[in-house]
Amino acid sequence: MMMTAFLLCIYVGSSPRKAAKSLEVFNFMFHGLLGDSPCHTTIRTWLAKMGLDAIKHKDRTLDEAYAIIMDASISVGDQQMLLALKIPADHTGKALTHADEEVVGMAVSENWPAAKVKEFCEEITQEQGHKPEYYITDNGKNLSKAIELQDLPHHLDISHTLAVFLKQVYEKDEEFVAFKNLVANTKHLALTKFAYLMPPKQRSMARFMNMYPIADWAKKILQNYPRMNKDEKYYFSFVTRNASLVEELDEVMTTYTDIMKMCKQEGFSIETVAKCKAVLNQRLLDGNKRMRQIHRFITSYLDTESALLTVEHSNHNISSDIIESDFGIFKDSMPSNKTNGFTESILYIPLRPKACNLEDAAKIDIKTIMERRTINEVKQWKTEHLKTNPMSKRRNLLVA
Repeated sequence: MMMTAFLLCIYVGSSPRKAAKSLEVFNFMFHGLLGDSPCHTTIRTWLAKMGLDAIKHKDRTLDEAYAIIMDASISVGDQQMLLALKIPADHTGKALTHADEEVVGMAVSENWPAAKVKEFCEEITQEQGHKPEYYITDNGKNLSKAIELQDLPHHLDISHTLAVFLKQVYEKDEEFVAFKNLVANTKHLALTKFAYLMPPKQRSMARFMNMYPIADWAKKILQNYPRMNKDEKYYFSFVTRNASLVEELDEVMTTYTDIMKMCKQEGFSIETVAKCKAVLNQRLLDGNKRMRQIHRFITSYLDTESALLTVEHSNHNISSDIIESDFGIFKDSMPSNKTNGFTESILYIPLRPKACNLEDAAKIDIKTIMERRTINEVKQWKTEHLKTNPMSKRRNLLVA
């Protein structure tokens, strides 16, 4: 029963409440085969105990070279969660997956200044028995400063960094801004018969992290414009008027995609850097001013990051995609009422690497974990690592 509930929540992605309903259905269809069905509160308790055990009970290998991916991208009200993942220092020959990660640090605070992040990192180092070979983060200044204070190598995530270059080149460019506004103005077509041709929704935050869908849409509109009828051409003629910009964005984003694919799938090494520079020279070096500027930015970035490679570890990971994926999955499961703040549900995050496939999940000894961890330990962890639930403060203040 516990294993079924665990798989429904972590492997399938159901909430504890939905998992409880699913177990009721299973029991109904199979005449009580699973035994008494637990309520959603019981399932939450099971998951919290398993998550706490995943953090506290680890088989450490002191001679294992590792790296740390760190980020603090989830905020709820005045609370912000800082998460640290342990990954192999040497690239595994494929893009990182959740099976390659282990949660080694997780904490919630009102803010994370560099000094506080440094203490967080030092606790992880002490627990692991030796320092990481390098860190990977986005371009957060507090994280970068904290790593600098430790005098450890620091890779900037390739996806975030390339998005920063796009922002620096295009954000205030008059031609691009005018085109972006024309794309945004198509929202008035949402309730018309032309809605099926509308562009993908633009993100309000981290817009330059999501540029490829817009560039791809504009390219397809441009390619298929001659096939459109008169009315369709009327509403989307602005794309053809900006044909040179559309072709430029398509070339830039295709280059970005190919570079990131090489660095994520083959690893970041001297050989990969040479391949990336060859692609840059072929596609951007002879382009216009904006394309040449992006070429300089990326070339400088590749040179800076490659200086961190060593003889012992000549092929690094340089992407933080998996931590972004962890955050995305967690955000989907968060309650819509943000007044609840962070709860013990953050303890589900360390469980995901253990349930990437059913074969790994089958190795989990749930009975031993339930005997090893108590509800009081979960409560103590919540007291030490989580802030007071804002909903409780609200009830106490507004009580009649």
